[in-house]
Amino acid sequence: MSNDTTDSKSLRAIGAYRVERDLAPQRTYLATTSGGRQVVLKILDPECLLDGQLHPSVRERLARVRELAEKGVANLHGVERDGEYTFLVWDYVPGKTLADAAAAELPHRELLAISRELVLLVESLHAAGIVHGAIGAGNVIVDAARRVRLTHVSPLLYNDPRHDAHAVTELLGNTIAARREGELPLGQALTAAREENASLRELSGLLASVSDVRDGATAGTPQHDAKQEARLRRRALLGAALVAAAGLGAFFGINWYVNRPRPVAPTAPITTQAPVERESARDVVTGVIPSP
Repeated sequence: MSNDTTDSKSLRAIGAYRVERDLAPQRTYLATTSGGRQVVLKILDPECLLDGQLHPSVRERLARVRELAEKGVANLHGVERDGEYTFLVWDYVPGKTLADAAAAELPHRELLAISRELVLLVESLHAAGIVHGAIGAGNVIVDAARRVRLTHVSPLLYNDPRHDAHAVTELLGNTIAARREGELPLGQALTAAREENASLRELSGLLASVSDVRDGATAGTPQHDAKQEARLRRRALLGAALVAAAGLGAFFGINWYVNRPRPVAPTAPITTQAPVERESARDVVTGVIPSP
C-alpha cells in the first residue's frame, strides 16, 4: 500500500487508485481511477487468503459474484494487490443508503415498495445459488430512480439463506424503528416476521399483503381507506348502470318482438288452361283427315 500509515486520515492512495474518503475505517474506501471513474476498494480479511493467494473457495465465489451485475448487484471488477494488502475493486453505486433514504422523508408507501424490492432482489440471488452474507445499513443503496442495489457481497462462503433473511428483517425493522412507524402496516409486517422467524418468501408475502403501490396508498392508512371506499362506490354505480341498461335493452327487445310487422305468406297464382281440341275416335281409327 503506497502510504506511510494505515490511518484513514493520512491515506492518499492504494495501488493505482487515489483515495477520496473512507467508507469504513481501514477497510473500505471510495477512490478514483486514473481515468476519473469512481470505484470502491474493500480490503480482504486474512481468512480469505491461503499462503498469500486467494483461497480457492473465495476465488470460486467471487467468480460467481461477477456474474450478478444484471441482478441488481454492484459490478465486481476484480481482485488486486498492493504490497501486503489484497483488495476487491467494486463499481461505485451513486445514491443513498436505505437508512439515509428513509430518513429523508421518504413516503411510507415508497418505503414499503423499496422494502419488498429488496426482499425480491435477495430472493433472486438465492435462486442463483448466492447468499449475500453481508447485508447491512451501508450495503443497500437506493438510487435516484428509487431502485434498490446491493453492494459488497461477502467473499466468504455463506450457504444458509436464513442468514440473509434475518439480516433483511433486522435492517428493515431498524429503519422503521428510526422512523417511529411501528404501528403502520410495514412495521406490523416486520414485527410478525421477527416473531415468526420468517423466511424471505414469507416476508415477501407479508409485504405483499399490505402493499397497494399501484393506487399510490398503503393498506390500512386513511388515504388508502378513502381510495378504497371511492372505488367501491364507483363499482356500485357502474354495476347499477349496467343492470339498468340490461333491463331497458330487454324491455325494448321484447316490445319489438311482439309488435314487429309480420309478412304475408305468398299464394300460388291462379292460371286458366285453354281447352284442347280432341280428334274424334272415328277419325283416329279410320285415319281420315277431316275436311276443313
